[in-house]
Amino acid sequence: MNFRSRRALRLLPVALSTVLSTGILWLAAADAATTPSVFPQAGEGQWGDELVAAAERGDAERLRQLLAVAPAQLDAADIARLRTRAEGLAAHRADSSKTNAEELASREADLAKHQAEGKLIEALVDVANVHELASPEQWAAMASAVATQSLISATEQAAAAAEASGDLLYSQELTFRLKGLAENLGDKALTKALEAKLRDINTRVGLIAKYAPREFHGLRMNVLRRLEPEREVDPYNELFADEWKEVLKDASPQLLLKALKAAADSHITDSGWKPLIEGGLEAMRGLATSTQLAENFDGLKDPERVAAFLSAVDRIAARKGDSPAAARDAIVEILSESERTLKLPQELVVLEFGNGATANLSEDFGDDYSSIIWPEELRRFRQQMEGDFVGVGVLIRYDDKHEIMVVNPLEGSPAARAGVRPGDRIAKVDGNSTAGWSLNKAVENITGPAGEPVKVELRREDTEAPIVVTLVRQSIPMQSVNGWWKRQLDESGSPVWDWYADPEAGIGYTRVTSFNDDTVHDFVEAVEAMRNQRPLRGLIVDLRGNPGGLLPAAAGFANLFIKRGPLVSIEDRNGKKVDELHASPSRARYAGMPLVVLVNGESASASEIVSGALQAYDAAIVVGTRSFGKGSVQTVQPITDGRTTGAVKVTTQYYVLPPEPGAERGRWVHKRAGKEEWGVEPDIEVMLSPSDVRDSVALRAAADYIDAGAMDEPTVDRRPNVSDLVAKGVDPQVEMAVLLLESRILAEAGSSRVAVGGQSRVDSAAPVRR
Repeated sequence: MNFRSRRALRLLPVALSTVLSTGILWLAAADAATTPSVFPQAGEGQWGDELVAAAERGDAERLRQLLAVAPAQLDAADIARLRTRAEGLAAHRADSSKTNAEELASREADLAKHQAEGKLIEALVDVANVHELASPEQWAAMASAVATQSLISATEQAAAAAEASGDLLYSQELTFRLKGLAENLGDKALTKALEAKLRDINTRVGLIAKYAPREFHGLRMNVLRRLEPEREVDPYNELFADEWKEVLKDASPQLLLKALKAAADSHITDSGWKPLIEGGLEAMRGLATSTQLAENFDGLKDPERVAAFLSAVDRIAARKGDSPAAARDAIVEILSESERTLKLPQELVVLEFGNGATANLSEDFGDDYSSIIWPEELRRFRQQMEGDFVGVGVLIRYDDKHEIMVVNPLEGSPAARAGVRPGDRIAKVDGNSTAGWSLNKAVENITGPAGEPVKVELRREDTEAPIVVTLVRQSIPMQSVNGWWKRQLDESGSPVWDWYADPEAGIGYTRVTSFNDDTVHDFVEAVEAMRNQRPLRGLIVDLRGNPGGLLPAAAGFANLFIKRGPLVSIEDRNGKKVDELHASPSRARYAGMPLVVLVNGESASASEIVSGALQAYDAAIVVGTRSFGKGSVQTVQPITDGRTTGAVKVTTQYYVLPPEPGAERGRWVHKRAGKEEWGVEPDIEVMLSPSDVRDSVALRAAADYIDAGAMDEPTVDRRPNVSDLVAKGVDPQVEMAVLLLESRILAEAGSSRVAVGGQSRVDSAAPVRR
């Protein structure tokens, strides 16, 4: 665990020699008495101000000194609680420092062992963990070591050999992990080269997954054989051999040209037609050189035909077209050359030219969000946009063997009621093996019209026989506001929450997983439930892992804590403000409430708008690590060729946070190529070690899981105690949040001049920066 305030005070990792025998942690940097608080100040030198400032630095020794001279009117229980919390934090940090040192030594030993055995994937995982655990000095020494350079060289050779042999999934993973190592080493040249190589491999793997399903199944089975050499692999299911034809349905040149025109006219970069044409032609090169696609396209088996097609692509590219006419001519000529040489389906050429065109916006401008929604994809896209989810209620992903795994069943869903568990592998759907399936294919086959059944066969680690469940599809409610401890499930299978992370101190906790139409309403209900139970003296809003959601929901959420002023503005490609959402005093029902917001690298988009606005107005203290950096706006435009309909999603604007004092404009959230400023920087950075992440995620998942399928059976609740996240320091970020709020509560009681809650007593319309 690493810690620093926004004033760049680094406290951890801490050498064990800095920890006293009493378990108190001394301040590692800066003067404990003079560093200003991240919360609003009410007067220098006051006891309450110093208490809050010491808590923000994690300075347990200074807290102990201040608590020893606490004002007489303070509640003895509050003083004892904060003292215990501070000493616990110091002890947990000492334990964490020791654990990190032990884990670092273990990872270094694993790295040496795996590297000697030639197990490159394992070695690259080890070195990534070493980077997370090592101090800057330790990492600098490792980065320059001969063994590290040897690992880079061996991985480059192995990735090239795997690519040459056609084992693209292995080459893909090696290249991906090597890119991570290059980034950690700060080697920009190697990183750039590996990014280009990875884009190429990803493109080809994507093509194979879509258009050569037997080949892709073989690649998947190669992964399984590497991981489990003795395991019997499933044969390819020929029932799905022609599904690729559905992907191409109704992709026409007319739709393609309209999509490219929308992108050229309105993209945020005003880059015109040139990158789109270049990207489309590069996609044609990838299509022609992916020899595995010969499974379904015979023209790719003839090297002379392939060479003739590539020559035509080069000839068109040499014209460097940058106009609608150039795009039209390029598409017409490519289609003609394809028919003359490779004889690829027209729809295939059209679709992949378009996908390559928009993908090039990512390569050139860092825009990963513009894309064409082809007619076959439009229904799913609309479902996602409208939040209309009909299915069985499971979140799925690939495991390390590329098998389809249940992440967790959603509460109240058919899957939860049937006893589907996290970690279950989906082996068959309606009798068809899922071997070789993409996640999209799994979603397509598991979801369907409400009221219709689907039979799912599961494999469970502790059960030999397969488990078969028949699930009736239904509309799945998406609950976005969760609490601290899931006491039980009600009759409908929905959770009943305890909301207090620290009941005695009156500190509530909500985990907001997305921002949808119901989020503000559900959050207000949660806060009122807390208030009805006992006085609510402080609140934690956990936005870690929140990918975003609806802009109005995000603005409405922030408005609950901010009385007036702009919450977020939207600027076009010329930097012109085209819209701005303002706070309304009548909706700021919780303004002034002491508030801590947790963020991490997976907090994106709407969650960055919320945390950034609250930070700008000093309505909250933000704790954790820098957020993701997704602050762009996509406009969806329908397109039609007169026969069928698709859409194009184009990045056209950027979100801008409220301006800092003295600044004319606010700060962009979006992470742009070559820019160092992006995302939301926490006021207090608390970085988690690999073991912190592993242990806290595992504890939270186990504590939240109630088997809805066994609700009628008398059982003993063997779930872990979620309070260990704080009491035992399993989640240092939540632990810090509780410490900050407890110190704030005590400071308010001990100093009448400390501002009430997160905002100053003076309701200023301008943001206040610390």
